[in-house]
Amino acid sequence: MVTWKLWRSLLLCLVLSAPGVALAQANPREPLAFTEADPLWPDRPRELNRRERRQLQTALGQLDQQARELLRQGNTEAAFRVWYRVLRLSQALERSQEIQALGRIGEIAWQENQTGPVNAIGDRLQAIQRTPNLDTETLELLGNAYQKLRSPALALPVYQELLARSRPDPNRTEANLQIIAQLHMAWFDYAAAAPVYQELLELVTRLNDVARQITYTEELAYIYDRANQPVQAIATRQRLLDYYQNKPELRVKLPAVHIAIGTSHELLRKPQEASNSYQTAYNLAIGDRQYAYAQEALQKLARLYQAYNQPNVAIQVYQTLIRIHQLAYDTYNSMDTYDQMGQIHLQQRNYPAALQMFEQGLVLARNLRYQEAYFQAQVERVRALIPAAR
Repeated sequence: MVTWKLWRSLLLCLVLSAPGVALAQANPREPLAFTEADPLWPDRPRELNRRERRQLQTALGQLDQQARELLRQGNTEAAFRVWYRVLRLSQALERSQEIQALGRIGEIAWQENQTGPVNAIGDRLQAIQRTPNLDTETLELLGNAYQKLRSPALALPVYQELLARSRPDPNRTEANLQIIAQLHMAWFDYAAAAPVYQELLELVTRLNDVARQITYTEELAYIYDRANQPVQAIATRQRLLDYYQNKPELRVKLPAVHIAIGTSHELLRKPQEASNSYQTAYNLAIGDRQYAYAQEALQKLARLYQAYNQPNVAIQVYQTLIRIHQLAYDTYNSMDTYDQMGQIHLQQRNYPAALQMFEQGLVLARNLRYQEAYFQAQVERVRALIPAAR
């Protein structure tokens, strides 16, 4: 004897697998709008009771698995027809459940580069957003769904509203500011992200949270670099220097900060300030045996002197750099530095010194089995120039 429970299960399977059911519900222009009743919700718009909702949730879970299997098989169009049906039927559930379904399926649509579903889901989310007097939980769900759709422009107004509501609570305010900043960063809109991080920094400064002050100051320095704002970058890194100097475990970061400050000074065409920063970085790095930073600082310093037509000083810096390369067992960069010195001597028509540098580079090139032909050509070129110069 067939029980009612078994009969209901069989009927549900027939409804889920019935050919053309999903197509019969779909409107190509508005695929999430109902054009006729669905067998799983035949007397729409009647509100379902709790038992009916549970039954619908079970059916929607099965439809979701069906769509995933179609996608796995490569039948993307059929998969999204099923998912459209899932989303239409989700409107019979709690609003929060519908929004979560929109976000989940929207993320799949974005990952599969399905513009039509992404747009349709975005339209439905915006329609929900236009509902008057939405509570904070619903706004949070909408913001999360927009993020899954990779739609910062749609998410930003939601989080701005959430930010306005969260002002009395510092923790929630910080969380919303972080999301807003990340949304700007996702669009590479550094100019818009900077004031948000500045507000975050002011917030945690009021809370006297030094660890988070350092984090947001570092973020601001990165943003000012990307936004090509060297003045602000220097000021921000000066603040970082104060933090790092007061924390012994962070002092290892000081050389990198001084190098970055020097680079910003170069952008501002302030060679003396840049030189001072690079020399400070070198002294700190060599004192702590941070040879990588010591090499970087000297490399930038030497090129700075070259750029401002001080080749002899650049040569002296390169000679120091060679010794640091040796301490770091850095044969490749030693070879490159010999090449740099050789080129400077060549420009000065100091051919014997240039020959010596290129010969040193050739020895290292042979050891590395790299750029041997280049250095051999430089050696032969300079040798040919020496008799003509006499």
